[in-house]
Amino acid sequence: MNEIIKWLLVYSIFLLFVIIGFFFIIILIRRFFRVKRFIKLDQLRELYRKKFNEALNFEDFDISIFQYSEGSLKWQAVEDVLFEHMDGDHTEKITEFFKKLRYIDFYEKKLQSKSKTTKCAAIDKLGRMRSTMSVQKLIEMFKYKDPEITSTILIALSRIKTIEALKGLLDNLVYIYEHWLVTRKTIVTAISNFDINFLPLVMEYAEKNFNNPKILTVILNAISNFKDSNLIKFVVNLISCEAAEVKAKALKIVEKNAEYLEKEDIDKIMKLKNDPSWFVRLRLVKALEYIRDERVLFTLESLLFDANWQVRDAAARTLSKFGNSAIDVIINVLESSDIYAKENLCEALQKNFFISRLFDNLKSCDKEIKEKSDRILRILESFNLCPINDNN
Repeated sequence: MNEIIKWLLVYSIFLLFVIIGFFFIIILIRRFFRVKRFIKLDQLRELYRKKFNEALNFEDFDISIFQYSEGSLKWQAVEDVLFEHMDGDHTEKITEFFKKLRYIDFYEKKLQSKSKTTKCAAIDKLGRMRSTMSVQKLIEMFKYKDPEITSTILIALSRIKTIEALKGLLDNLVYIYEHWLVTRKTIVTAISNFDINFLPLVMEYAEKNFNNPKILTVILNAISNFKDSNLIKFVVNLISCEAAEVKAKALKIVEKNAEYLEKEDIDKIMKLKNDPSWFVRLRLVKALEYIRDERVLFTLESLLFDANWQVRDAAARTLSKFGNSAIDVIINVLESSDIYAKENLCEALQKNFFISRLFDNLKSCDKEIKEKSDRILRILESFNLCPINDNN
């Protein structure tokens, strides 16, 4: 009995080693053919690169010579080389090549696959090909309500960059966002990929969703880096929105477009100094730095006495950047009884080297500036912030 068990054990171990060896050999064989395939693919890519450089320089080049059976190694090599030229100076021509060589038809058929991975790959390829003829089919893919598919569609549409693509994206935006199919960052990236020429359509959509602060916030995030005279009226109107985040995002856009502000626009913006949200008031301070209007200084003076220390600190730092034009406001604050406002301002004057400016002003030919600078320095000396030599 023991002898039988012994032989069974030996046989089992031997069989185990045979199975392991078998799978190891299979892996080696697969890797060999895989490496061989990639070597061949690299060779084909190099060959087609040279030929495509010729194709791009001749209008009547017969692109059909690159027509190969779908899915073959040559087919893949041609596709890879075409994508290499996609972001250059021949985008439209490359898209036309993709169409003539039936790559677009091939991937549009893949959209009907049962595999989610295959669907996503096809969506991505059509987007990278800038296939305007596929836009409607891509928009229809939103029906799957799948996070991965939805995310891929958004990026694909943003690459195609047509009015139809943007409309399709925006029309589905509310459902996508409210059901958390993708992250806010993905939506913002997709919309911001459309350049400033699409801004009127984006603003029109935002105005229709004025009562939806979530959507407004996403839109404002996406267009925050745009600079356009028409944009300023749009964001100033959003200041009347109740949502603090919307007002804060609108003020961020004001920073970049402050040069387009008119008097009535500035009036509306200044009123936010009394906004109940400290975050909005903080954003206002940052925007005031870029607004060229005499009322800015008085608004900053008011914000120096704000209940929130972050707002006070930001107001002090911003005020110190206005140079000699801020001297009167600085005197008013330093001679006030509010110890917190004075502390914030003194710290900002030191950090932004405003005290050095004051000493320079003592040598100024402008008598008023000289006297007021001396007055501020003596106040600061009383706080033990800077020693003054009366010989200055």
